Amino acid sequence: MKEQCEYLKSCECTSTYIGRERSKDTDIINGNFQFLFASPESILSINKWRDMLVASKHFKLFVVDEAHTVLHRVESEIEMKPFRIWYSKLGEIRSLIQCPVLLITATANRSARMEMQN
Repeated sequence: MKEQCEYLKSCECTSTYIGRERSKDTDIINGNFQFLFASPESILSINKWRDMLVASKHFKLFVVDEAHTVLHRVESEIEMKPFRIWYSKLGEIRSLIQCPVLLITATANRSARMEMQN
């Protein structure tokens, strides 16, 4: 996330990520950045970020990077489990927001991309 923010700064865009600096939390909540990066776990496990998603009218697009992790599974003795449990909860995030969702990944093959569309 740090690298993406540095690149966007070089393009004269404002950006930050949740967890970068607590001093920026109010600016994040007030929508003072053009781009905001966050992990699913930071949004869903911390109430102020969950509440921000519900209340905010600032978001124009919600982007999920590394979207292929939604599909990756790790076998357990009992059942198949998501590779990263928080990525399996993206539907919950989607239910909180009022903007389109874009899934991006550089490593998904055609069948994986089709599965993500469904």
